[in-house]
Amino acid sequence: MQEFKFIADMKAYLIEQSGGTSAAEPIQLKLSGVDLSSVNVYKLFAAVSEAGKYVAFDLSACTGPTVWERYKDKGTDRVVSLALPDTVTEIAMDAFAATFASLKTLKANGAETVGCYAFSRYRMLAEIDLPQATSVGDYAFSGCTALTKIKLPQVTSIGDGAFWGCTALDKIDLPQTTNVGDEAFWGCTALDKIDLPQTTNVGDEAFCGCTALAKVTLPKATNIGDKAFYNCTVLAEVDLPEATNVGDRAFCGCTALAKVTLPKATSIGDYAFSNCNKLAEVNLPEATNVGARAFCCCYALAEINLPQATNIGDQALACCHSLESLVLGTEPPTFGSEVFYDAGKDTESGFTIFVPDKAAKERLKAEINNPYSNWLAATGNAKFKGVEVRS
Repeated sequence: MQEFKFIADMKAYLIEQSGGTSAAEPIQLKLSGVDLSSVNVYKLFAAVSEAGKYVAFDLSACTGPTVWERYKDKGTDRVVSLALPDTVTEIAMDAFAATFASLKTLKANGAETVGCYAFSRYRMLAEIDLPQATSVGDYAFSGCTALTKIKLPQVTSIGDGAFWGCTALDKIDLPQTTNVGDEAFWGCTALDKIDLPQTTNVGDEAFCGCTALAKVTLPKATNIGDKAFYNCTVLAEVDLPEATNVGDRAFCGCTALAKVTLPKATSIGDYAFSNCNKLAEVNLPEATNVGARAFCCCYALAEINLPQATNIGDQALACCHSLESLVLGTEPPTFGSEVFYDAGKDTESGFTIFVPDKAAKERLKAEINNPYSNWLAATGNAKFKGVEVRS
């Protein structure tokens, strides 16, 4: 890599070179000690334009800017690789929008924040390295359909839609991220694994439509937003040891989901696990509220444990054809309409509700026999066997 301290010398060198005629073979250049004020940035890219060569720029040892703004100067379209000055701590909003048309890789050693839409719909960008970044703005990389590799070891916050539609992105490690915004990875259809060891909040539709996502590690997440994993059709196992809230449709349509661990969840949203066809067993020891259609059409669901449930919403267990066992607590919950519609229909003798003691059994049977209760509306044409005390 040739190193220069003056833009004029770099320009003369470029003009003399026979290479650099295509983006596939850019000329490697490093500038050191150059003050990249706005005037000199203009001169830098003008020199590239006049030389008519494609370049890979290392500007890390240059001085001057702390914010990398949007530069639309001639010559930006011939930059294939770019290392920003280490003085840059912020990549501005829309910084690379409709510019740097050939840019494939970018490194910014000092950048701490990435602005909203900074690289939005940048279809050539394949690799980015941001070792000091702590914040990624809304839709910063949305629509970057060639992006396959990104390093964000210090990022704590991922903005809404930050990687929306990055269809080539297959892996990303976010070891320090505590917040994942709404739609952050929406439609990332190649993403097959993600590790979020510090994340406490997963926003609405954060991983919606990630159809290759097979494994998610979320040991500290307390909130799972609405449609967070909607239609993640190969997601087979979810372990959420700290989650207290699971939003509406959070795992709806996860047709491969066979195991869910939610020991602290108190609220399960509407349609949260509906159409999870392989889910056979669910243990929700702390759940008090189970939303409408929460487990509707979970055809394989045979056992569900709800010892703290106070409310079970409309059609929550409707069309759970394999249901054999439902565990409830000492007090009967409030049942919505058609909670058990068609439940247990494919079993030999129907499903049994288990309660902890004889007194609880009598209370539930009284509720069932009460003509003014909602029990008849809850059961519909369910195949119900009876109430028993757990042994």
